[in-house]
Amino acid sequence: ENIDGYKPGGYHPVHLGDTFPSRDNPRYRVLHKFGVGSTSTAWLAKDAVENHWVTLKIVIADLSSNNGESAILEWLSTGPHDHPGAKHIVQVHDSFQIQGPNGTHRVLVMDVLG
Repeated sequence: ENIDGYKPGGYHPVHLGDTFPSRDNPRYRVLHKFGVGSTSTAWLAKDAVENHWVTLKIVIADLSSNNGESAILEWLSTGPHDHPGAKHIVQVHDSFQIQGPNGTHRVLVMDVLG
């Protein structure tokens, strides 16, 4: 990945072992980096409350307040879970914002796929 993306408005710096949404409320602990895209990074984390693995998708700051993908995924997650097509839609189980050195970032908590 290009280190130049870690600038104001860009990616949020994450270290293995970091907890989210905050140190005072450490629900999700980061254990591995899945990858990076043009608008976000994806991380494997352990949910301490539900005791299962999740993906944390951390959106770049410039798109966190107006991200069409995040809005669509969150909207789709509110649909009826008994619908025949629901199993084909990634579910957003939690979302929150974090403040970092590069701005405010939306974090989507989803199932681990693959």
